[in-house]
Amino acid sequence: MTFYKTISHCFKIDKWAGKGFWAVMDRGFVATSNFILNILLARWLSKTEYGSFAVAYTIFLLVSTFHTSMFNEPMLVFGPVKYKDKIKTYLSVILLGHWIFCITVGIVFLLFYLALLLFTNSPLTNTFLGLSLASPFILFQWLMRRACYIELQPHLAAFAGMGYMAIIFLGALGLRYLELIGPTSTLIVMAIGSLFSGFWIYYKLEVYSNSKIEPELIRSVLKNHWRYGRWASGSSALAWIPGNVFMFLLPIWSGMEAPAAYKAILNLILPMINVNIALSSLLLPVLVLTKETQRFGKLVIHVSALLFMLTSIYGLLLWFFGKAIIQFLYTGHYSEYVGLLWITGLILIMDAIITISCNALQALELPNKVFLSNVASTGATLTVGVMFVFIWDVRGAMLGWLTALIVTGTIMAIILAPYIKPSGLKIGNSNNKLKFWH
Repeated sequence: MTFYKTISHCFKIDKWAGKGFWAVMDRGFVATSNFILNILLARWLSKTEYGSFAVAYTIFLLVSTFHTSMFNEPMLVFGPVKYKDKIKTYLSVILLGHWIFCITVGIVFLLFYLALLLFTNSPLTNTFLGLSLASPFILFQWLMRRACYIELQPHLAAFAGMGYMAIIFLGALGLRYLELIGPTSTLIVMAIGSLFSGFWIYYKLEVYSNSKIEPELIRSVLKNHWRYGRWASGSSALAWIPGNVFMFLLPIWSGMEAPAAYKAILNLILPMINVNIALSSLLLPVLVLTKETQRFGKLVIHVSALLFMLTSIYGLLLWFFGKAIIQFLYTGHYSEYVGLLWITGLILIMDAIITISCNALQALELPNKVFLSNVASTGATLTVGVMFVFIWDVRGAMLGWLTALIVTGTIMAIILAPYIKPSGLKIGNSNNKLKFWH
């Protein structure tokens, strides 16, 4: 069977092409919004201000790993199968948990803001106020966009992303015109865009029209999400460390300008990383539905090959034209870091491989294996990575992240190998599922 026929058979390509298009559009609109926003901030703000925004957003991403692991990921795993006959009520239960989680997080960020305001002169002080106001709404939008994939309606998420992009772009220009642009005001604009786009999806999915929530459903959702999320949250937190912990280490030796440079260079690979995420969001429910068939292994192999090819091409283009791209985007700022673009290309390739491998392990309900892989990568980051940062500054941070990704990808590939071989498909056997902690 040819490669094309295999892909067509696995994906039912006529059916999935349109959905794949909308999945990419969904992620593309939001990713483009954040990409443009970061480029504008890097151009308009001082390196210290942009560094403060980058560090603050990195802190938010750490919090978001727990939210994603407890709500978004298990929703995509359990929603299409276990709760498919009561989706609206199921989403209502998840939203209740979301707001409890986010109100708690907002209060914690507010307490940090007050502490920094009273006892320090940190440039991060006001950004914590912005985080306390923005985090609940940004996470709400993320949750509602993922909810569109339970019933494979990525077009709703894409339209919401289009509205978000318009609000973000106009908001940033308005702040610039009024001379109010800064880390805190930018976070508030992101919150406004997230609120409108998230509630639009809420309305279109008709979550508001659900029947009375039964206590038994709440107990079931809590049990399943906790069973899955307790491992996934640990894995996500550990996965956050390699790419983000350097944001806190770089200012120690090089000041707030170093994380600004680190973020500015990594901005260049965000478009392709978000393509990986978009495709994985569509792929995860499909992997869940095909995990007990030989199509599961074919999907993993062929999608991995496809993303490897796409990321390699993107990385090569970035390498060859990187100097001109940096000059155009940042008007000459950060051009001294153009020599690091070959590292970002390798980071991009490894990220694609890990994204697919992680999706496959999640579909197999083996988040404990993802956790173990990330333990190893965290160890590499906190030893080799920290040493690299101390020696080579921003270059060391990128090499440290690349090293951690190589460790993660290698371990995941070894773990996943038996499950993608036709002779090794024993996925339907309950002894293979979650037995690590049962």
